[in-house]
Amino acid sequence: MIPSIPLISIITPIYNRAHIIQHTIESIIQQTYDNWEFILIDDGSTDEIEQFITEKYANESRIKFHKRNREPKSASTCRNIGIENATGDYLIFLDSDDLLESFCLEQRANVFFSEPMLDFAVFRFRYLNHEGNYVENNFDNGKEPLINFLSNKSYWNITCPIWKKSFLSSIGGFNPNFMRYQDIEMHIRAITQPDVNYKIFFELKPDLIIIPSVKKQSSLFALDVFASLQLLLPQTYSCLKKINKIHYAKFMEGYLKEWLKLMLNSNFDKDVCMKTIEVFDMFEKYRIISNIKFIYYKITFYVAQFFIEVMMLIYSKSI
Repeated sequence: MIPSIPLISIITPIYNRAHIIQHTIESIIQQTYDNWEFILIDDGSTDEIEQFITEKYANESRIKFHKRNREPKSASTCRNIGIENATGDYLIFLDSDDLLESFCLEQRANVFFSEPMLDFAVFRFRYLNHEGNYVENNFDNGKEPLINFLSNKSYWNITCPIWKKSFLSSIGGFNPNFMRYQDIEMHIRAITQPDVNYKIFFELKPDLIIIPSVKKQSSLFALDVFASLQLLLPQTYSCLKKINKIHYAKFMEGYLKEWLKLMLNSNFDKDVCMKTIEVFDMFEKYRIISNIKFIYYKITFYVAQFFIEVMMLIYSKSI
């Protein structure tokens, strides 16, 4: 154990998680590093989670329960409230269904003890695959972290970094206006800060266990993605301009491809289709796709929409 080590604040937004939160809490209590506080921010739960936590962990002063005290309702708002209430020098954001390995905090504290000038440090994780096995991830795919985030690839999870609180506060924490891509936009904003100092510790043991969740890909989900893209594209363009990497904007085409998959999964929902042309316009405006690709996407969309409408007409007449 490192002597005279700083306090680490672990922040978790919760919403109706009484049935699983105990596993997450126990993974923190079992840490080999003792100087921590666990801040839970409730996003308006309707289950018995507050009663469960306050009664079961009444004797654990390091566990602190708060309720979201402002709008909008979102995990980002809760995380920002957590930042405001954190008394630690370093911050970790933990989702309510994920787990910390017992050595996680000690490993991360050791890194900052040896490299105190870092603004944040990133660690690997294990995840539970579809076969029920835990698999180690590896960020080292030969590409810059920025390119990975711009490409809409699952690079590092929100719990992988440990942040120096002063740095995270200086960049404004999370943007609560994002319904989707909340951690992606924050990570892009962080790594494009001038003179940012961070490091990915590929060589260290994964210290986090991710339990994958199923994404709800309804038409409402797609509309949330659309609203977030309206914010993400101009903001990212501004970040890239600030560091003279506008040419990196082309990597964001992955977000357009995700939108098209959402459109297909919605069975060409009318509201989603109406937004698709606007999506094409946005991606051309911010130099993510060329004018030629813009025309190609539009033609492909109209042709696909036409055939879907014809098939639906034939199907309705056959009933």
